[in-house]
Amino acid sequence: MFKVIVFTHGRLGEELINTSSLIMGEQEDIESYSLMPGCDLDEMKQTLLCAIRQANAKGQEVLVLTDLMYATPFNIMISLKGQCEFRHLTGTNLALLTEALNARSDKGLDDMCEICQTAQEGIMDADELIRRVGV
Repeated sequence: MFKVIVFTHGRLGEELINTSSLIMGEQEDIESYSLMPGCDLDEMKQTLLCAIRQANAKGQEVLVLTDLMYATPFNIMISLKGQCEFRHLTGTNLALLTEALNARSDKGLDDMCEICQTAQEGIMDADELIRRVGV
């Protein structure tokens, strides 16, 4: 089972994890890191590096989910590439998190494209859907 780290602005990651536990129950090997105003970015980077290296030392794969491409959490994770082993997906939302958690029991990080596709297919214009099905 791979470890999941959710790294976002504010408390979004914490709340995504809390909400996912309502859907899927409490999960092991999942952590949230929050980028808050005034946060020491070097300290945050070192904390994340340590968390990933600890998982790597146990032979565990790590998936990191960040909220926005090219924003600070994304950039910090890009700067850690080569210093530790992890897979990084950005643009996280509840659908992506639950798909990743669901896949942990029988899939590895090589299946992330499938997980991303499933999460993306969950984004749709509900008004258009209603028009198509005639509700």
